[in-house]
Amino acid sequence: MDQYEWIINNIQILLKYYIPGALALNVYSFITHERGEKAEHYVFDSLVISGIIIYPLQRILFISDLCVFSIACIGSVIGAFLLAKLNRTDFIQKLLVSLHVKKTTRSFWEDVVDWSNGTYAEVWLKEDDFRYYGSIEYIEMFDEDVWISLIDFGMQTRDGKELPPKEGTKMVIKYSDVQKLFLKSARHNVKEEV
Repeated sequence: MDQYEWIINNIQILLKYYIPGALALNVYSFITHERGEKAEHYVFDSLVISGIIIYPLQRILFISDLCVFSIACIGSVIGAFLLAKLNRTDFIQKLLVSLHVKKTTRSFWEDVVDWSNGTYAEVWLKEDDFRYYGSIEYIEMFDEDVWISLIDFGMQTRDGKELPPKEGTKMVIKYSDVQKLFLKSARHNVKEEV
């Protein structure tokens, strides 16, 4: 029996030990915005995760393979969702830092931008005479570059002439075009009431 015939005859077993792990990795990657590693690591990681989920289920539950597979798929999706959310909590981040393990944020932008209170940005672009300012709405990475979305932005020339911000306006800036960027958390501008 050659290798291809063996794969075709055992496709059900191969998928059983691949799909739950692949589901878990995809859900975790989607929630954390982490890009996957190389394909060979992805397949290996999927098989390991599936094995960790399926072997105990088969030993504990004496039910059909289809039921074990269904429970493993549902459990892997729920487990990956919970793990991704738990991994993003401040407690876990502080614990990892105290243990000298790197943070699990995908970029330093997640540490710099204060999403809960808002972050004010002032931006000076290369080869541009304007200073743009507004609140950061969203930051996204595309093709090794970062795009920053400002809302309710205004502009000021080098002469000091100002175009005031208008509510509902948006501006998207490519970070590679930025000469200088100043960020400030909105919580520093809020006066505490006594």
